[in-house]
Amino acid sequence: MRPAASPRTLARPPLRGRRQQIVEVVRQHPEGMAPRDVRTLLAVDHDVRSTMKGLVRSGILTRRAAGRYVVAAAGAGP
Repeated sequence: MRPAASPRTLARPPLRGRRQQIVEVVRQHPEGMAPRDVRTLLAVDHDVRSTMKGLVRSGILTRRAAGRYVVAAAGAGP
């Protein structure tokens, strides 16, 4: 019989790079942010939409309304 996995075993690895920057910017705007606004604030010249969708799939961001993303509630996600 296998022992149950502890919560520490299931923890996500820390965010790095662009993903971390996106989450920090969105966290500062609890009303939600559109990808174009995140792109402007981060002063990047590539689309961040696919990265933000990946953060939704990972349970880190939540899509509040069409094109508006917020940081997911603690404990939410897969």
